[in-house]
Amino acid sequence: MERGVREQVACPGIDVRDAGDRSDVPAWITPSDAARVLGVRTGTIYKLIESGRMRARQSYHGGRIHVSAADVADYDRRPRLPDGRRAWTRCNPDHEATDPAGKLPLGEIATLGERVRALRRWRNLSLATVAAAVTERAATVGPTLDRGHLSRIENGHVRAPGRRLLAHLAAVLHVPEDELLADLEDELYPTPPAPAPVAPADPASPPPCTGTETFGERVRALRRWRRLTQAELAAAVTARARAVGRGGLSLSHLNRLENGWQAPPKPHTLTHLAAVLQTTEDDLLAHHHRGRASARGR
Repeated sequence: MERGVREQVACPGIDVRDAGDRSDVPAWITPSDAARVLGVRTGTIYKLIESGRMRARQSYHGGRIHVSAADVADYDRRPRLPDGRRAWTRCNPDHEATDPAGKLPLGEIATLGERVRALRRWRNLSLATVAAAVTERAATVGPTLDRGHLSRIENGHVRAPGRRLLAHLAAVLHVPEDELLADLEDELYPTPPAPAPVAPADPASPPPCTGTETFGERVRALRRWRRLTQAELAAAVTARARAVGRGGLSLSHLNRLENGWQAPPKPHTLTHLAAVLQTTEDDLLAHHHRGRASARGR
């Protein structure tokens, strides 16, 4: 910002869009006039001044700030995004960009976020421009990307975005995905270990009854032997019961049975439960009956 320059009075209502071609337009205008020309808030003008996108100077008297009319006119000519906002850059992300001079090889940049930031700045693209381009590409076939998410990726707050999102991001930044992930793919996207082979269930050899199991523990042991989840077992019992017009077994009811929080179910539900678990009702109720007999003996 230039200091020591006498204040020049801005001319309200003057159009600065052709400031470079007209001699009657003042070289410096007030931030409020610049905001009115661009259709933005005055605070936005000050942000442009602080970021170095517009030149400004301060007068001796009163310390008033004036903005370069030529910079305001240049900013007004910038392209607009699909939603009407002005892009921070003159570049179009849809067109191939040439690599700038002095570009550092991506392999020498440590993290994925720093690589994305470097590519975006090499292409002279803003966060909003890249996010809008990625969202447009992935709107119908994948996840979207907003400015805040892209900022978190660049700052390392998101360790690794999804692979589909990364593919769209690499396409917008005009870089192969393999080059963007050079030496980082194994760390960020490790190959999941192969699942251990599961031996098929053997219906001929159910787990033996230990004699000390409760009704719920016996149901859980047989369910695990059948390699069923609680939801699958409850759904199978319900399907059998409703086929004959009776009520079924809910997931919460089965959970309470296995944890001993509820007595054995009604006889018709018990019959279907034993059938699905490939056992008998007596096997399920063996310990329960022994417990009741011992209680009567006391």
